[in-house]
Parts: sequence; C-alpha cells; structure tokens
Amino acid sequence: MLQGLQALITAIEIVGSFLWVGLIYPGKDRGLVRRIGSAIGVVLVMALTIFQRNIAMYSRHYLILCIILCTLICFLRFGRKRRYLVMTAFYYETVYCLDLLTGIFVGYSVSNPNFMLEQLNRLKIDRIIIYLFTRCVVIAILFFIFSMKDKFVFFLFTV
Repeated sequence: MLQGLQALITAIEIVGSFLWVGLIYPGKDRGLVRRIGSAIGVVLVMALTIFQRNIAMYSRHYLILCIILCTLICFLRFGRKRRYLVMTAFYYETVYCLDLLTGIFVGYSVSNPNFMLEQLNRLKIDRIIIYLFTRCVVIAILFFIFSMKDKFVFFLFTV
C-alpha cells in the first residue's frame, strides 16, 4: 500500500516537471514521433525514480541523472533551449530541498533527531506524508509563478 502511494506521488512529481516547462514555454506540435518519444521518456524516468525511491528517499547522484534525463526529454518535446536545464534543475532541487528540510523540521518538532535518518532508508507513512506535503507546496509555488508569469518575464524569458 505504501509503495503504491509513493509510486503515485513520484509519478505526479515527474509529470509536474514537464508541466512546469510546458506551462511556461508551450511548445509547438512537434509531431507524433516526438510526442511518443517524450511519453516513453517520461514513463522511463518515472519507473527509474520509483525504483530508486524504493531503495532510498534521497540520492544526489540520481537527482543529477533525473535532471539530465528530464532536460533531454524537454529538448525532444519542446525544442532545444538551454533554459530547460535551468528549469528542471530548479524544480528538482526545490522538491528535494523541501523533502529534506521538512523531514529535519518534523524530526526536531517531535524531539527525534534521528527522524530524518529513519525516513531515508525505510518506507513509512511519515515519508509519504512528507512527500505529499512538499509536492503540494511545490504545486502551489508553480501555480503562483504561472499566475504571475507576466511579472516574472525578466527571469523566465531571459534564461
């Protein structure tokens, strides 16, 4: 049950990175082959991430690999632009930092300094709650940025 919830949250996280790029920089219709290729890439990244999350909550090397894979898929789907690397890196770094900071904060709130270490290597309901909370925060931030897109033109369109 917990693995299924973690897989669902992870799938939403991965799809969210592509929605983030697609909302800010809507791409032209690139053809059926590119859409199928990007869909296969998204499924591959989701499967790799779900597999990785079953082993550990956080991996710096996997984070870098995920950023590179997602950027390549964005190149395929939306065209080749350097800003996709910046956007996917920003997205995943935000998610991972929020996971870690939330876990540390909760650990100190419940007077258990080893709380985060317990979450890193074992799948428990606490980790699922942390994932849910941080993904909701990221989604709220994305909606805020998208709603204020015209005011963020200096940042979003000059990268």
